[in-house]
Amino acid sequence: MHSTTIGIRIAMPVFVFAVLGVLAGCGAGGASSPPDWFYHWNCNGDSQCLATNPTGAPSGTADEGPNESSCTELLTFGQQFWNIPPATQSCDHDSSSGGGATLTISAFSPASTAPGTDVTIDGNGFPSSGLTVTIDGVACTIVSATSTEIVITVPGMGNFVGPIVVDGTSSTGDLTVVNHFFGVATSGSQSVAVGGNTTLSGSADGSTWRTVDLASTDYLSAIAWSGTSTLVTVGEAGTIYTNTTGSSSWLLRSSGTADNLFGVASSGSLFVAVGGGGIVITSPDAITWTARASHTSKTLAAVAWCTAQFIAVGNGGVVLTSPDGITWTSRASGTTEFLNGVGCSGTVIAVGAGSTSSSGQILSSPDGITWTPHSLPRTDAVYGVAWSGTQFVASGFGGTLYTSPDGTTWTLRNSGSTQSLNAANWSSARSQFVVVGGYGTILTSPDGMTWAAHTP
Repeated sequence: MHSTTIGIRIAMPVFVFAVLGVLAGCGAGGASSPPDWFYHWNCNGDSQCLATNPTGAPSGTADEGPNESSCTELLTFGQQFWNIPPATQSCDHDSSSGGGATLTISAFSPASTAPGTDVTIDGNGFPSSGLTVTIDGVACTIVSATSTEIVITVPGMGNFVGPIVVDGTSSTGDLTVVNHFFGVATSGSQSVAVGGNTTLSGSADGSTWRTVDLASTDYLSAIAWSGTSTLVTVGEAGTIYTNTTGSSSWLLRSSGTADNLFGVASSGSLFVAVGGGGIVITSPDAITWTARASHTSKTLAAVAWCTAQFIAVGNGGVVLTSPDGITWTSRASGTTEFLNGVGCSGTVIAVGAGSTSSSGQILSSPDGITWTPHSLPRTDAVYGVAWSGTQFVASGFGGTLYTSPDGTTWTLRNSGSTQSLNAANWSSARSQFVVVGGYGTILTSPDGMTWAAHTP
């Protein structure tokens, strides 16, 4: 228990139980009245529970009347101020001490997942209503529940390894929650991956990754480095954070838009961010952002600085070019596929395309104006493209990875992963590719052929 909660812990029981005692005094009515809710607890030696439970007894059952809220408020109190486990508690319509069948958690599946996905919990003694399931103290959405099986949706949260808690009872096994990564960039020797619930993970050597979240449920889609001192990451509802190289602080900036931002790039003197509805915003310092006319309402998924111009791509095969980030010109890509990622070699621009497992391709262009499609060994969508100085790496759906020396001929490589690989980057300081994707996937390679997996 944190020392900052001691004062609350002493004061709260008197107030909470006094109020609930009044509510419980309403009691159950006649035969037509709803059934009463009964609160069950067993301190199992926990000192906080012994000091603050409703009657002072180490275990027992209290009739909280027909209002379910009276019982669930007690559950909430116990979860906040008792050590659960060893203390246990539950709410149901069973007046017998102990609440009938003992609540047990026997298993859950999958053991590793991401926010927004479903987990099935198996066990016994689950209450049919008034059920509370938490992960790292965050309440889960309950999809369905019986006395032996609960299906929950993992809430928006940071990365976590620990138990699932059902009405105060913790699972013996740990659930691993890992957010998806959607973007990656390198500032000097430091690579940073960004993803769901404002999760960021950084590494100076490509092997050891340190993950933090910025206490928001917004996802981060992409990240770019100025080439000198500033990292910028963009995401959901116009979210923009900046970081000065060498600092551990990420500062929230006002983008001036509520549109989702999916891509960001830097020319060295100007940042450009793009997103939903054709939004384009620019900034010389990553602090003050100005909206620009893109002349399209289509979603822009990615943007890159390619030698002397910005290239932005997106839904319906849209391609935009701009020499300064301010004036944008639409180009004919020759496809209506969703264009996802841009990589530039200096003489060739390569763009990943596709949105499904049957629509993947790569387009190339010498100038951003004339585009040529290239067939691939697999039909999986291609999401990320990076250039090392000697070859391209392209990543995509279902663990797809390709290499190419020229942006024209592409060779399939074994990534060792089946997760969607959403972004690719080259670290010149470490001479390695970094690819990131679903469920916290991080892969590195010195040559694009042999890949190593790392834990965020």
